[in-house]
Amino acid sequence: MPGLIPESAILDDDEQVLPLQAPVPLPGRGRQPLRRLRADVVAIAGLLLLAIALMTMLGGSLVNVALAIAIIYVPIFARVMRSSVLAVSTEQYVEAVRAVGAGHRRTILRHVLPNSVSATIVQTSLAISDAILIEAALSYLGLGVTPPTPSLGALLTEGQGFMTTQPWMVIFPGLALTLGVLGFNLVGDSLRDLLDPHSREG
Repeated sequence: MPGLIPESAILDDDEQVLPLQAPVPLPGRGRQPLRRLRADVVAIAGLLLLAIALMTMLGGSLVNVALAIAIIYVPIFARVMRSSVLAVSTEQYVEAVRAVGAGHRRTILRHVLPNSVSATIVQTSLAISDAILIEAALSYLGLGVTPPTPSLGALLTEGQGFMTTQPWMVIFPGLALTLGVLGFNLVGDSLRDLLDPHSREG
């Protein structure tokens, strides 16, 4: 599907799409999810600070956690969608549609938007893994969901006092958290390969 751009793309003042970092070739596809997990852990630090500030104002509950995560990610999704729409609008097939006399609304609804949502779909799967980490971190710090609502972060907090006698109380929640994040990263990478023909060619 044409027009897909990476979720890390931003726009400068001249409306040019600029990648935040150049791709680094790594031997084998198996390292991609691990590299993304490492990048997620680094990127989550800034988002976590904002989430902590929001939860301090809103109070701990499942609804407030979801609301805080939504507030954080709405601007991110808006920027990804805007970048994707601007990139698709410059494609040759869009210019050809305009050249044959298609109206502005038809061009947007039939050609620009359908080819722009693929970037948002990929971003959604990757954002879910970040949301899992944010929720777990907030619950671990006591700012997230409150008992008896289950949370991996809360399980880690409860189990850290028994690490010497019952280490599985920390191992299994930590393993579930890691596998969940890796799983959604794998889904995001697969969706990118499926929806972006350029990545398959590379």
